[in-house]
Amino acid sequence: MALSLSLCTDEDMPRFFAITSDGFGTEHEYFNVVFPKHTSPSGRAVGACRFLGFKHNDPSTTLLKVTDTATGEMIGAAKWNIYDGIIPPEEGLGTTEFWETEEQAQYADALFNLYLEGRRKAIRGSNGHVVFPFEALFSPPKLHEVVYLVNVHYSALDILSVDPKHQYRGAGRMLVEWGCNIADSMDVESQAVVEASVQGRHLYETCGFVNQQFVTMEPPDQFRHLVQMKQTFFWMVRPKKSARAQNVKAF
Repeated sequence: MALSLSLCTDEDMPRFFAITSDGFGTEHEYFNVVFPKHTSPSGRAVGACRFLGFKHNDPSTTLLKVTDTATGEMIGAAKWNIYDGIIPPEEGLGTTEFWETEEQAQYADALFNLYLEGRRKAIRGSNGHVVFPFEALFSPPKLHEVVYLVNVHYSALDILSVDPKHQYRGAGRMLVEWGCNIADSMDVESQAVVEASVQGRHLYETCGFVNQQFVTMEPPDQFRHLVQMKQTFFWMVRPKKSARAQNVKAF
């Protein structure tokens, strides 16, 4: 059955978040913490609303879907941020409204910043010529605090997930390659990195990423009583390539 890649609509947000929740399941500490109760109806409703807000309030955001053309069902979803001449500030989540306690919100913020340590270092070291496919990042920049830089051209894949019932059909590759092609068309020196899960590592390897390090996140001692499981990921790099997609379809 054929697959089609297109932009998400507002009406797609509940399905978008459901696919993301199902794809990550409950085995990822980071996703569980930053999207509390994401497997419940109420948690999914909140998640869908949050992504609708990202869609409308962050002009760098592109929300994509892969649809099975035979059934019309959305089977894959991704959130890309395309930064052409801008770089987001290094800041936390900026809100506490989605967590039951202040401590839970602080733990989520700590994980958020810890997860991004490698990415932020790569941005500083490359003057922004970095592309970031990332499987669970979701917070958009505060637009009034964005710093504009002349030589910054990169894309951030904040979310990528495929319905477990439809994995290994090529949807994930379509979503990854869309952003990588856009990045290559923007700047010859753009480099891609990704914090990949065990499940996602093979997909990224087939798209040209090379594993550099296996990372185990260690949250601050004050939050250790909240930790349910260790969060790990593969730090992977996609080597620089000359622009190879001048005719890529950009929505």
